[in-house]
Amino acid sequence: MLTQTTSATTTNIPATHIIESKSDKFKRLGTQRVINALAKIRLISNLSGPGYEYTPEQSDQIVLALQSAVDTVKASLNGVVKTESEFTL
Repeated sequence: MLTQTTSATTTNIPATHIIESKSDKFKRLGTQRVINALAKIRLISNLSGPGYEYTPEQSDQIVLALQSAVDTVKASLNGVVKTESEFTL
């Protein structure tokens, strides 16, 4: 429960009733989603360890897919709609 104070009164407002601005929502969700995406990318980089075997072509496919996803995000944030294709090795 949050307490909101005005010059005349104090009101208890449940946290679920706080109105979040679109900018604050973008920052909150964007931060968490980027943190999650970076963690997943680090997991992909773990595939370069000695416990795995892959070809240069497979490595290139992974890098191209990641770059394509970044390009799509960049375009989307600039107002351009692009479609993503599914990835398989």
